[in-house]
Amino acid sequence: MKTLEDRKALAETLRHELKTLERVSPDSAYRLSFNLDALNSAIRAEEEDRVFLSADGAKGVLVLGISALGAEKASKFIAACGGWKSHKNGALVALDGERGEIRRNAKGTCWVIDLASPRGTILFGWESGPKEIHLAGPRLNTTNGAAWWCGVVSATMPFDPQKNPRTVNYIRGAVECLAAHGMTLLAWWKSENARKVAEAEAESLARPARVAAEREEAEKAAQAAEEARLMAELEAEQERIAAERAEQEAREKRDEEIATTCRAIGISPEQWRGMTEKQQRLALHRGRLAGAIPR
Repeated sequence: MKTLEDRKALAETLRHELKTLERVSPDSAYRLSFNLDALNSAIRAEEEDRVFLSADGAKGVLVLGISALGAEKASKFIAACGGWKSHKNGALVALDGERGEIRRNAKGTCWVIDLASPRGTILFGWESGPKEIHLAGPRLNTTNGAAWWCGVVSATMPFDPQKNPRTVNYIRGAVECLAAHGMTLLAWWKSENARKVAEAEAESLARPARVAAEREEAEKAAQAAEEARLMAELEAEQERIAAERAEQEAREKRDEEIATTCRAIGISPEQWRGMTEKQQRLALHRGRLAGAIPR
């Protein structure tokens, strides 16, 4: 955690670098000047316990009582105020979940966020992209092109549901989220996004092993199915062979019976096969009458 002395020492170093760069690389000096300006803003914020955040140097948000955040949070907020160019305006989001009073200044020209006010309530931060709705309340663009915005609101701000329906709905949802999850809506969104990213990463790591296991199971199932198919074919072949054998045995037994009958009645098997079924019955009947064939 950087101290005030650390920031002042860094600012002095940047000033010396800037003098050198102004002579050899104006473009680099131009970029470094933004870093130095932001660092000086952070130094003033720590010395004066206040900071004025603005993209154009005129309209903006005045934050008072920074030390009321506590040493660690105040240091993080001040560090956020030291971001280069207008990106330092993202420091407003750092106030999400903190307590403070939001009001207009005496002249009504800018918003004031008093973090040390005894009338302070929970602050709800918000962010929006180029095509999203910019909620009401203290807000600042966070890029040079004013495409991205951030801001804070509180449940005690007297918004008109007719004029600011989205802001009113956001505050209502933020209050409900705080009661249900113990965190602000913005923090909950970030937590959910982080959870989804973690789940996606876990899924990405687990997927190869799962795919390999599924492939192995599929191969085992295919192998088992093939073995079952081969076994079924083998059993069917065995049944076919057994049926053919039984049929052959039945045919041989019948041929033997026919041969015995033919010998008994004095005809050849060829003559027997040439008879009609009626003639065969008559021949058997005569053989039984003659005693040649047992009744």
